[in-house]
Amino acid sequence: MQRKTVAQFIMGIVCVCILTASSCNKNDDDGPSVNASISFLNDSGYTHRNDTLSLMDTIRVRVTIQRGDDELVTYKTERTYDGQQVAIVDSLPISGDPFEFEKQIILRDVAGVEKYGFMVVERDGDIVRRSLTFVVQ
Repeated sequence: MQRKTVAQFIMGIVCVCILTASSCNKNDDDGPSVNASISFLNDSGYTHRNDTLSLMDTIRVRVTIQRGDDELVTYKTERTYDGQQVAIVDSLPISGDPFEFEKQIILRDVAGVEKYGFMVVERDGDIVRRSLTFVVQ
């Protein structure tokens, strides 16, 4: 009698597993996910690539951020000097698609490496980042 009960119990678990597995649907959004994209304005008067510049030089950078599959939440600009601690210098809520941000950067009066990270945070927490590195001499 007890063997019959154990066999029924095991058969019941197997049936539940089969039903659960067959009822799951893969969440297919008709293709791969698309991340947000960040591009730099490549126009006269704007810096769009890594470069070697003079002390106290003034540059302008303009970023355009295109939404991917997920909603954009926050834009941030990060700055590091000589690979040291990261400082957030801009943090803004996203207000449109595409989102554009222009920054004037005055390089420091000390020789070294300055790195600026331009990043966007998506609703699901993903972060998309592009950076520019300047050797200051």
